[in-house]
Amino acid sequence: MCGDYYNSAHPQKRISMLMKLTKNQIDLFNALRRECKKSYPSKKSYTLQPNELVLNISEGCNLTCPYCFAGQGKYGASTESWMTPELAYNTVFDTLKKYPSLNILKLFGGEPFMNLRAMRSACKASKDAQCSGVSHLSIGTVTNMTIYTPLHAQLIKEYHLKLTVSVDGPRQIHDHFRRFQNGKGSFDRIRRCLDLYAAKGVVPTAFESVYTPYDYYHGLSFGDVVNYLIKEFGAQWVHVVPALGSFHGNEREQELEFANSVRESVRDFYTDCVLSDQPAKQAMAREMLGVICNPLTSTLWCGLGQRNITVAADGTVYPCYMFLNKRHQWKMADSINNLSEATVPKDIKESLLQASAVNDSRCQTCILREVCRGCPAGVYSEKNDFTGYDPANCAFRFGAVEGILNGWSTKLSRQKLQTVAA
Repeated sequence: MCGDYYNSAHPQKRISMLMKLTKNQIDLFNALRRECKKSYPSKKSYTLQPNELVLNISEGCNLTCPYCFAGQGKYGASTESWMTPELAYNTVFDTLKKYPSLNILKLFGGEPFMNLRAMRSACKASKDAQCSGVSHLSIGTVTNMTIYTPLHAQLIKEYHLKLTVSVDGPRQIHDHFRRFQNGKGSFDRIRRCLDLYAAKGVVPTAFESVYTPYDYYHGLSFGDVVNYLIKEFGAQWVHVVPALGSFHGNEREQELEFANSVRESVRDFYTDCVLSDQPAKQAMAREMLGVICNPLTSTLWCGLGQRNITVAADGTVYPCYMFLNKRHQWKMADSINNLSEATVPKDIKESLLQASAVNDSRCQTCILREVCRGCPAGVYSEKNDFTGYDPANCAFRFGAVEGILNGWSTKLSRQKLQTVAA
């Protein structure tokens, strides 16, 4: 979006495409921001008050997606690892008792459906804790949807689990990446499992997808992926992100080309979302408008290690599951019971507080720097650079904001014309 990466070696036209909004867009953006109360503290301090617990119950997977940060779910380990039911129960129960602010539990992996016993124990712990006076907890899980049993369906219904299903678009795109260990694609299995769950009254809450250069070079835009998931699967919510780590240091021109394509297709898609009456698109537009308009409580890219914490399969605690490849550098505590603000290593606290576009020299001329939300742990896992700054993902965020502004400019103009006509 901005900064040293886009140096004079690259065509000026491409640089300006990523860096600039039009005057009308800037005026609208600033007007929206003026309506928002800036409430983030001027003096930053580390505060451990998690509202989301990610429970990494499965450090293993039945797929071999090449772009996966978790490396077939093992996070750099030589063997798979599975959280025990006892540890899952105790971690959830103790966390809920210790942190009343917690209201989201995410069952994660690897592939969480491969550890049904831990899933059940975690859910039971949440119910038992709530019976003891803990407030309501929303439980969700991210699955590749290749596993179905009646027991899974029963558990999902009993505890009202919110399912996010990973599908990378049409079969030919999806099966290029998301394959079983025998090399066979997983698309058809997913379709069958979705049908089986639907017969039991289980419907996904959301779909997620990774947008890669492979999609782009095969003529599939960001909007094409979202529209496909809405039409083909009836998706109520879609979350698509550009893949990290797709390019090497000597491929900057290709990376910039991909980033520009992301920005343009995302811009066009979000413009359409604002003007659309399709529920999933309206929801996506509202979320992005919220990024611009919501009062700020922080300028951090995300709340890792403060609002969000991850517990690995062995019970150790980290700011984010993306750090499980670098455990020795990012371990916050040996267990949830040993976790406190005072005992989190000082170097981890300091790093977490710097995770903001406001503090990144590459972002200083970017108009979005105060509202930018990114994934510094994801960039770190791929590039060993703890920052949310990444060309394709910056382009995604910039294009989304640009699309929202375009859409609302068009919508407001139409409303004015209708008023005059009336």
